[in-house]
Amino acid sequence: MVANTESAAVKISSDRMSAELIIYNISPLPSILELRSLLASRGVIFGIKDELLENALKAHGTWFKVAEGLPAAAPVHGHVQNHFDVSSQPRIAVSESGQANMKELGLLENVTVGFILATLIPPKYGIQGRNVCGEILYPEEPRTATLLSGKNVTVSTDGTELISDIDGRVVLDRDGRISVENIYVVNGDVGPATGNVNFLGTVVISGKVCSDYRVKAAQKILVSGSVEGAIIEAGQEITVKGGVAGGGHALLQSPGDIHLKFAQDSKIFCGGSLFVDHDLIRVTVVAAQSIQVKGAIIGGVVTAPTITAGRIGSETEVHTIVEFGISSRCKLICSNLEQEFITARDNLIKLRKKLQPLVAHYNARKIMTVEEKSTMESLENAVSELETKVLSLSASVRDAISNPSADVRGEVRVAGATYPGVILSTNRQVRAVTHEVKNLAATASEGKMSGGGSES
Repeated sequence: MVANTESAAVKISSDRMSAELIIYNISPLPSILELRSLLASRGVIFGIKDELLENALKAHGTWFKVAEGLPAAAPVHGHVQNHFDVSSQPRIAVSESGQANMKELGLLENVTVGFILATLIPPKYGIQGRNVCGEILYPEEPRTATLLSGKNVTVSTDGTELISDIDGRVVLDRDGRISVENIYVVNGDVGPATGNVNFLGTVVISGKVCSDYRVKAAQKILVSGSVEGAIIEAGQEITVKGGVAGGGHALLQSPGDIHLKFAQDSKIFCGGSLFVDHDLIRVTVVAAQSIQVKGAIIGGVVTAPTITAGRIGSETEVHTIVEFGISSRCKLICSNLEQEFITARDNLIKLRKKLQPLVAHYNARKIMTVEEKSTMESLENAVSELETKVLSLSASVRDAISNPSADVRGEVRVAGATYPGVILSTNRQVRAVTHEVKNLAATASEGKMSGGGSES
């Protein structure tokens, strides 16, 4: 819209949010007051600035913006702010050195009891505006939002927060409803596509667990396939329907029971009982209650108060150690101490080899540099410390074995044959099986072994 006078013309934008002015090349030029009066006569009463009018006077003969309206400030709509990430995009762990760990993909986010899952953000009203004609511009009405709670989620008393009732993972439905589940299902294998799995509930895996990966769950782990050279840790119970073929690298541990189809070349530690449908082959097992194998135990070392099996050993006289009537705590303590002992002993041997030529040089009264003398003194101190540690570890092993709590009542029962090569051991007695034994039955009490069945 353009309005003209003899000295100037006014143009108002179609949305009435700005006005322009052109001053004709006349003399004398109009004053600022006259220009304001002209604008008012054409309906422009808001957003006029004197500096703009002065610029228009300087640029006479040219259209120049001299007034601007004030837009209405948009409201802030109410919304739900989530404090979790349910995206399927990997969040790869990167070390301080910048190296990416491709097994820690961060695809699973755990939440704990009391975790605030989401917060309701209230709406905020917008601010009125005004166009250059002075008309009030009303902002849009703000929209409100609603917290949608699902399973295992509680709404706070003031209605502004969603709180997790359990440990688990967050599930966001299509309608925005938030739930927490304590079961995490892996459809397929645990491997490169999933990375390691660490969950505060129960993990169910429809495929296998690939070598060099780890599955850790605060509750149960159920694997429908097999476990390769992987680490499986559960807070309650482990079941592997496809068996364990560990290649010497698999480790399974749980304070509860462990159920397997079979296990080979693996380590297993459980605070309950180990149940095996078929065979244990070259496996190290420590169980706090019992080991129950329907098939054979061949090779390795198995330790539990009570052990039952279909067969133990083989006709090829595979070396198989069966420890019973020994507390699992004592076994684990001794195993750890023995490992420390071996490490300290090996280090001691290496240091002595380094020290020997320096001592020989010194005893021969040959000239030694300051650096050689300093090295010799450091090695002598290190050797002395390791010698003390080796003696201390040896004493600790003896103390653990001699402790009365190390002995528990136990038994070994074998439905079929027990072959030569098998070593039966309690905490205080060791017996080698030298002939094939049918239906072996042995008991342990206070570290002493009795029974053994008839030899053929």
